Amino acid sequence: MLMSHEWRLAIAATAGEVLRQVDWPGPPVDAIRLAKMLQLTVAWAPGQPARGRIQRIAGGSTIFLKPEDRPERIQWAAAHEIGENLAWKVCAALDLDGSELTPRYREELANQLARELLLPAPWFRRDCFTANFQLDALKARYATASHELIAWRWLDFDHPGVVTIFDQGVLARRRGNLAGRTPPLSPAERDCWSRLRNTRQPAIAADDQQTIRGWCVDSPGWQREILYAQFTDADA
Repeated sequence: MLMSHEWRLAIAATAGEVLRQVDWPGPPVDAIRLAKMLQLTVAWAPGQPARGRIQRIAGGSTIFLKPEDRPERIQWAAAHEIGENLAWKVCAALDLDGSELTPRYREELANQLARELLLPAPWFRRDCFTANFQLDALKARYATASHELIAWRWLDFDHPGVVTIFDQGVLARRRGNLAGRTPPLSPAERDCWSRLRNTRQPAIAADDQQTIRGWCVDSPGWQREILYAQFTDADA
């Protein structure tokens, strides 16, 4: 679901206000700690089906989190539930009644807030250009965000690009921020992916229109490759 420019601005402003409110110094953002600083109770709920949920109890809000092997999933769940709790602030900034949001739109609003909290735009944009969009360096700085979340966040910038994710040797997800439809894999992208699969080391390829960087982000029993194609004929 796509949100308008006004919605995105309000979401970014709300997330920034929250981080300033608690005087968060910089990345990484620990969503569990942030929740507690916002006077939200955090409790573990191993038996619940969802990774996270928020519930009003005795006049306060409690975030229930399901334990996960990957800490980034827990961080995302906590950030998402903080987003649920902050949805009314975004609506208020736009002079809208939050109770009229559809469940689907509220879910997307919470997702967008979670992204802004874990990867705050002012810090993240600066660090992306400082690190030349090197995924491993950005992951080290934004440790609570997953590699995939960092890669998708690049598409929020004005610079045209395409992110592609391969799981177990199969194209799993591909999305860009280009005008019109996302193009199919280019020969340069295929070349970069081939190098990744053969070496399991970061790779780079290019053609007349784009520079492609690639990384392996494997986990036990699972191989994943991420490509980021930046179009070189556009301003960053």
